[in-house]
Amino acid sequence: MKVSLIADKPFDTIIYIKAGTVSNAVAAYAEAALPVTAELRAQLEQVMLTDSGFALREEDGRLIFSATGLTAHASRPQLGKSGLKMLVKALSACPAIGTNDMEIIRTAVLATEDDYGEAMGAAYSDEQMGRTTMACTIAATENGRLRLSYDNRVCAMQDAEKLYLAVCGAGRSLGYVCAPSLFQHVIAKCIDAKVNVEAYKANRDLLYDNLTAYGYECVKPD
Repeated sequence: MKVSLIADKPFDTIIYIKAGTVSNAVAAYAEAALPVTAELRAQLEQVMLTDSGFALREEDGRLIFSATGLTAHASRPQLGKSGLKMLVKALSACPAIGTNDMEIIRTAVLATEDDYGEAMGAAYSDEQMGRTTMACTIAATENGRLRLSYDNRVCAMQDAEKLYLAVCGAGRSLGYVCAPSLFQHVIAKCIDAKVNVEAYKANRDLLYDNLTAYGYECVKPD
């Protein structure tokens, strides 16, 4: 399930915040554009000392402050490091953004603080399925207002690793990987049998003829 939160007022100082490109992965990279002032630069440079993932540059008359973490699938956000979470927490340590923007950023810190919705009172857990995840995967600024988008999902189950091992064991024991000897005898009995390939031929011709008609170069399968 996809959920979005939109700030109830626009930024005054921050020009934009953006992060993430896909809705099902933790945003590894996030950036904010801010006006060039000595006070802001000094505060951002001080924050940069706390993590090597921060960077600051001047571009088109703006300060571009960025944070780079580690992406992860939204079903297991704990395996990643959100650049967006790093960014908003860093901005919350910069009073030069002003009172209005600080209020928005502190709300964003709360809204990205954990990956299960606990900070916002939206956490849910089930005895069989475990905790739902609520990863903030995309941030954008629309008409000056910050929008945070979340990927909210129920994971496979609490004991997912045990389930995975059980499925692998079942596959091996049922013989889907190594065919039982019975089918070795079956193959010997029907070694000269021919498969009706007309259905495969029709599909091949349909794909090949249309792709080449559109201008693609293809190797026609035998």
